Amino acid sequence: GRGGSRAVIDVQPAADHLADTWASLEAGAEVIALTQPLATFLDFSRERHLTPVLVTTPNAHLSAASTVALRRAGALWVLRDGGALYEGLNGARVTSIEQLVADPRLLKVSERHHAFDVVTLSGRRRRHLVLDVVVHHLAGVATVIGKVADDITSSFSGSPLLWWDTHEPLLRPWSTADLTAAAKAGMPRSPVLLGAGYACWVSTRVERTQDGLLEHTHAVVALDSESAEPQVHETVMTGLRRLSTRHTLASATATLADLDDGGLRAHIRLPEVPVAIVLGAKAVTKVAASAADEVFLRWFRNTDNYEAQDPGRNRAHLDE
Repeated sequence: GRGGSRAVIDVQPAADHLADTWASLEAGAEVIALTQPLATFLDFSRERHLTPVLVTTPNAHLSAASTVALRRAGALWVLRDGGALYEGLNGARVTSIEQLVADPRLLKVSERHHAFDVVTLSGRRRRHLVLDVVVHHLAGVATVIGKVADDITSSFSGSPLLWWDTHEPLLRPWSTADLTAAAKAGMPRSPVLLGAGYACWVSTRVERTQDGLLEHTHAVVALDSESAEPQVHETVMTGLRRLSTRHTLASATATLADLDDGGLRAHIRLPEVPVAIVLGAKAVTKVAASAADEVFLRWFRNTDNYEAQDPGRNRAHLDE
């Protein structure tokens, strides 16, 4: 009443459920894109030091951008099928979100969702090349953000980037001038800048350092299903060498991954296979390697191991 105490209600528009150690967001759409609400939920969880948990239907498709954002946030993916809950990456039945958040590594696989039947593997498999490239820039008026992404897609996909934005859907025509302006406006740490073309997706972050800028570009390129392993290796080698001549690389990695249009669906998948790593001069110095003035290319020719394995070996977390 008047003059009495007032109840304080903590409304959390960013999350559907809030616990002591985690927050969850329920998403019923068939395509889970990195929209403003999802990005806000991930930021909200990070600011409160909570584990973000995305709950979807079993037939949901995580877009390439949302997959990267969830990994960076250390998020968990949960499938809700009727009254049952399943871990999104390996299909294991879970009794509660609390059980999964407590320690995903201790999750015992006694029952899986039927979407993870091995028989579904052959019809859904498509390999993608996943690249993480970190480039050092001098902080000057001539610095252009987005050229790295352009060079990655032209080298590995042959398809140009067409659209960009900070959230999905991507509505702005691709423009390195616009990306550069957006990155400068967000300094000392830019927002994530998303880009896409046909069968290629990129996300770029820029951060100020003591001696310039670091541009980190994560790219996913769909490969031709008929590409042979030697051809893939040769494409990666040529592309990374081209990048190393055009940019001051801090590091770069290339990995083969089993994805769905650059993102994820709930089904058994093949394990990721590292293909190559490039270390720039500064990175080489940090690991006490010799000949620090060189850019080294080391190849992991272990693609014979790129076979279907027990999906229970997949990490429950979406972190990198």
